[in-house]
Amino acid sequence: MGEADKFSMVVPMIDSIQDDSYFAGFFDVEGSVVIYKRNKTMPKGITIPYQIRATATNTNREVIQLIKKKYGGNVVQYLPVNCRRTCWKWTVLCQDAAKFFRQVIPYLVVKRAEAELALAMQATIDKFKHRSHPNGQWGQSPLPPEEIAHRDSLHTKLMELRKPVVCN
Repeated sequence: MGEADKFSMVVPMIDSIQDDSYFAGFFDVEGSVVIYKRNKTMPKGITIPYQIRATATNTNREVIQLIKKKYGGNVVQYLPVNCRRTCWKWTVLCQDAAKFFRQVIPYLVVKRAEAELALAMQATIDKFKHRSHPNGQWGQSPLPPEEIAHRDSLHTKLMELRKPVVCN
């Protein structure tokens, strides 16, 4: 059986996958949990914005497109560099990322703790999303210092979890 024949047998199987447990396993291996911290100085004490993201990259376009179809987000193609193959990266942000994490977290093994931190970050973002200045000024009021510290600690905890493990 040739490579093309093998591929044509896999595609119908991929199209029929709808199970969150499959996508959780795929994400455990091929995905990343990101708490993005904007590195820009904000005026007048406005808080540095955070954003949660889920990403997965693979050379199988069909699987990545199926993830997009099921969970939303977008897909970007990356062309080969240094003899690598073309790959596709799926990304979902903010509320859509939180929805994805809530659906797959019961089945996550490797990235469960990371997903829990991302969900905690999104919860705090949502809690303070529509705040306004108490004195009627335009724009959002600055976050309380303890909230800024809490967000910074969630970001730091995720970075600690993602540190490479050194095997002796």
